[in-house]
Amino acid sequence: MAAPAIRLHGHFASKAKVYQTQTFSNKWHKDTPLMMGRRIVDLGHFGIQFDEGCGSCGDQLKFANIVREQQFGLCSLLSFTCDCGKTTRVSTSKLQRCDRKRGPYAVNIKASLGNNFFIVLRENM
Repeated sequence: MAAPAIRLHGHFASKAKVYQTQTFSNKWHKDTPLMMGRRIVDLGHFGIQFDEGCGSCGDQLKFANIVREQQFGLCSLLSFTCDCGKTTRVSTSKLQRCDRKRGPYAVNIKASLGNNFFIVLRENM
């Protein structure tokens, strides 16, 4: 059975191409803004992770050192590089655990529940 087709900007694209468009590189940052668009951020969760600093040396992280973003629905996983050369990943939402397995991010659950509530409310009017 063939894998489902992925669409990117209205055209069919491979998983590698979609991944490449969601991954940032330092060479792209010279002429364009680092991250374009809007994000939903749990400030409490993000702030705690960001203030912890680098995972290996403990130095403070800087937004100018974002080298990659992976999006999982409405949640973003940002990768920061440090002067020590290590990469630290910080998420914009909490990760829910289900039976000791990796579950969905809280922002995706809340958005889905809010959407379902709106649909039920609209149908009952």
